[in-house]
Amino acid sequence: MISAQNVFLKFGDRVLFDEINFVVNDSDKVGLVGRNGAGKSTLLRMLAKQQTPDGGVLDFPNGRSIGFLTQDIPVSEDVSVMEECLSAFSEMQEIQDKIEHLNQEMITRTDYESDSYAKLINNFTDLSERFNLLGGDNFKGETEKVLKGLGFKDTEFEKRLNELSGGWRMRVELAKLLLQKPDYLLLDEPTNHLDIVSKDILKKALIAYDGALIVVSHDRDFLQGLTERTIEFRDRKLHEYLGDVQYFLEKRQVDNFRDVSLGKNANGTNSPKTVPSQTNVTELSPEQKKEQHNRKKQLQRDLHNAERKVEKLEKKIVEYEAKMAESGFYESEKSQETLQAYQKTQEDLEAAMGHWETTQEEFDSL
Repeated sequence: MISAQNVFLKFGDRVLFDEINFVVNDSDKVGLVGRNGAGKSTLLRMLAKQQTPDGGVLDFPNGRSIGFLTQDIPVSEDVSVMEECLSAFSEMQEIQDKIEHLNQEMITRTDYESDSYAKLINNFTDLSERFNLLGGDNFKGETEKVLKGLGFKDTEFEKRLNELSGGWRMRVELAKLLLQKPDYLLLDEPTNHLDIVSKDILKKALIAYDGALIVVSHDRDFLQGLTERTIEFRDRKLHEYLGDVQYFLEKRQVDNFRDVSLGKNANGTNSPKTVPSQTNVTELSPEQKKEQHNRKKQLQRDLHNAERKVEKLEKKIVEYEAKMAESGFYESEKSQETLQAYQKTQEDLEAAMGHWETTQEEFDSL
């Protein structure tokens, strides 16, 4: 079990986590949702031990492993898909060497009744159990099974990584994580580079995963049926919903994740923001007040235009996904062109959401 007690984190003057508390049990399937910039990716980095909180306590169970799939796909190297995936077994190679060393030591020793020999036997047993849990000697067979489960064909195992698209490269990274069998699997926007078929393949692979799963995603369809708890970042706090994404949306009284990401409430207006109290603020001159008023009016127009742009891009994505769901789409001549346009639209949507976020933050600060 991973637990957080009164965890506090800030960047400069901006408080990101204001004494948050949560627990992730060994078999939990959790969806992390909320506005862009709220801290979802930062929390995953913290759980992956890549970010240290400024205050509070993060408690990790001893002997449990954590796998982390980030949004940033590593630069592709000139190695094959199979070679890259087999690199996931570095832990197994180390364990195998330790087992061999302990085995040789047990053969040469004769102090069978001593405490040190009993400790040696216990270490040998623990390492052997871990080795077998990771797949034992069947490295390649297990790798082939996982790759096929993620949509790779036998003929693609020797394909070079630098020939793969972003979506297929992400599958290789996920395959490596699944082969390592981490106790906790952290995924940051795993569907960003995927088409609708790839999303379905990934979802099935994650449903079959036995460990705890924590996923950051804006994709409602992807999370539905995959996660069982939903945690929303809002106003520097965590708000937990003991149900799937449909339950979460009903409780929040919104129709979709876009409204959540844009900070909307049930009546479609922006949720009020909690602004830290300020002291010793210099009174604005009449000219400064007028300038601030004009700036707020401009930002309101920008926010309106940004929301309209987000709506148009989301509509285009729905249209592309409808095309990709048609029978025979992937055999058609224009399938690659549509897939590229789909990915470009996803990138444009992410940029539009980011622009909205920065504009909203400036508006809130005035």
